[in-house]
Amino acid sequence: MDRFKYHNESPATKGGLKAIVVSLVVLATIVISFTLIGFFQEKPTSEKRGSTVALTIETIGKTTTEEYRIAEIKVGNLIRINHSLETNSFGFIRCIDGICSDNNYWWNISVSGKPLLSSADYKVTQGNNVFIGLQKK
Repeated sequence: MDRFKYHNESPATKGGLKAIVVSLVVLATIVISFTLIGFFQEKPTSEKRGSTVALTIETIGKTTTEEYRIAEIKVGNLIRINHSLETNSFGFIRCIDGICSDNNYWWNISVSGKPLLSSADYKVTQGNNVFIGLQKK
């Protein structure tokens, strides 16, 4: 009978196990509560900040201006929201909506009045005005 003595639980072990289980339940409740608070808490978005990114595309005889409520975006992705875009391997804009640069015309690009050398990969942020114009060389 002595050999089974070590396998029986003592009252102290049962109380310790109960305390561990209660602690784990309390801990799980706290973690779930904080997760739900974070999940339902209102997060700031670019729309709530109210600032926009403006895009103006000027071709021969046509100018379009669009505004987007976006925190940060690359110029190429901004154009792709409503337009087709082709770039060369260096990231320079080649065509917008099927209108392409060639030996006589090039895409002049500026952000808030500052000219860009490399265009499609440049990141713009709220408050920026992007101008893209097809101009004669």
